[in-house]
Amino acid sequence: MSSLLLSIFYIYQKTSVLKTNQSSILFLLLVVFSMLLLAYTGYRSWALCMTHDESATWRYFREMGFFEAINKETSWHSANNHLLNTFLLQRSLEVFGQADWVIRLPNVLAHALYLGSSIFIIRQLTDNVFLGLAGWVLMNLNPYLLDFFSTARGYGLAMGFTMGALAYLVAIIKRPKIGLVIGMFVMIVLSILSNFTQFIFLAAILMTYGIFSLIHFKLDFKKIFLWQIPAIVTLLFLGLLLWQPIIWLQSSGEFKWGTPDLLQTFKALATDSVYGIRHFSTSVDDIVFYVTSFLTLGALFFGFKSFFTKEPSFSNKLFSHISLLFSTIILVIFLQKQILGTLYLINRKSLIFIPIWGLLMFCFLNKLSFKKRIYKNILAGLVFTIGIYHFGRSANFEQTREWWYDQHTLEMMTYLNNKVGDKDKINLGVHWMFYPTAMYYKESQGMDFFDDLRYSKKLLTNENYDYYYVFKSNYDRELTEGYEVEKAFSGFAYLLRRK
Repeated sequence: MSSLLLSIFYIYQKTSVLKTNQSSILFLLLVVFSMLLLAYTGYRSWALCMTHDESATWRYFREMGFFEAINKETSWHSANNHLLNTFLLQRSLEVFGQADWVIRLPNVLAHALYLGSSIFIIRQLTDNVFLGLAGWVLMNLNPYLLDFFSTARGYGLAMGFTMGALAYLVAIIKRPKIGLVIGMFVMIVLSILSNFTQFIFLAAILMTYGIFSLIHFKLDFKKIFLWQIPAIVTLLFLGLLLWQPIIWLQSSGEFKWGTPDLLQTFKALATDSVYGIRHFSTSVDDIVFYVTSFLTLGALFFGFKSFFTKEPSFSNKLFSHISLLFSTIILVIFLQKQILGTLYLINRKSLIFIPIWGLLMFCFLNKLSFKKRIYKNILAGLVFTIGIYHFGRSANFEQTREWWYDQHTLEMMTYLNNKVGDKDKINLGVHWMFYPTAMYYKESQGMDFFDDLRYSKKLLTNENYDYYYVFKSNYDRELTEGYEVEKAFSGFAYLLRRK
């Protein structure tokens, strides 16, 4: 991939004809790279074993209607029911029938929306091939984010609609139209219905859009009020629809999931984005955290400075407002903790920072000026190369970072199904973390070689299971006397056989 970049760079420098068609070349490359990335996430949706949370959603909500799910208190004992994801996977199953990839299809389509929106944003800011490709990498090649476009959770859908909302915001800043404002808030509503964490994004957008309106309409409060009507309608709609589910979730303690340390939000996000890859150092997680923190602070400084430009260009306006949006999200979660006592976002709950940070860095890179343009191209090329290299090392078709432990659950089930065959049913036990996915494959693929599993968060050492699927650490600590290893899976999970 880096050799391809060098070839593009050589052609760009030597061919005057292509210089006049940079926009077309950039668009073509963005489309090609996006199609390849969509093929990657699409194939993963077929290849990956189902995971804990996906399986639970399928088992408990696949036959529950949208409004039934909203109005039924038992639907909100946990935050597993991501409303729009549940609704869309039901429609997907109706059309295509039962299959893992069918359940995940809505999130793959959300990835197409995300990619298309990122291309639109890049095209508004630059025609420069190298700068555009660097922007594409910054917004699209985070391996942790990509996991959620291949799994049937609301996070992928939410990120797709978030990038759609950002595309509308970019269009509004460039050429304000009320239709674009309506489109932006529709995208935000869809992102919230996909995942309630996106209420934080709504709050940040309301503040950012409000300040944009004040500046654009030069304190003409009549116009400002009229342009806030879509925001008011959005708040009323979401409040009426989701007030009760949020109360139920709060009473079940779901909003207590997170970290008390704001710094840990970003440390964990850096670690997740590194994806366990050790580039040249065992301290790569810390290096990435400190480097990205330094770059973010620098970008925010210049971004806020852009507010004071006398006659700001579109790129300056966008840079300043994206800086405001990123900062406002941090402010919202800080106030939320102080006022409501909730914890700060962590891991998948903090995904909202990834696309906005990517856009912030792209605006920052676009803002940088050098005496010679070639230096900016080289810097952009370096960003592109690093992004491609990291993606190349982290790409896989076996596991996700969030639900890594389920990568062999189907393999284990298939192994036992083939071994037991038509014999009498066996007594199978599994660690509780494997329970939803094991039951999913039993019910979806008719694997009836065992009775229903028992769910318990305690290890059941006295059950005398014929086979017991647990973590290696469980075996080493508690099960060596009664069981022996039937089959090991990647060294972390053991299928045990009773002695």
